[in-house]
Amino acid sequence: LQLRPKYKLAYDSLLKLLLENKNHAEARELIMDGVNKFGPRPELLRELCRLDSLDGFVVQAVSNCSESIRISPNFPDHYVFLIQ
Repeated sequence: LQLRPKYKLAYDSLLKLLLENKNHAEARELIMDGVNKFGPRPELLRELCRLDSLDGFVVQAVSNCSESIRISPNFPDHYVFLIQ
């Protein structure tokens, strides 16, 4: 990621690995870095919404889930995560 910061495939692979290992704190930081590099992409905001709601970050979850809903309103999961 340091050699090619805009190489999305490496970014996605690292994120997948962090999520599989349930390393939510590192995954959350990587997602926020991805939002800064790639913009507010729906898949990134959905995952951030999910992680925040599962880990009990209520204020961040409300904010990130609301933003995710605004960007991709047809995806039902972030509504569920917002309610949680």
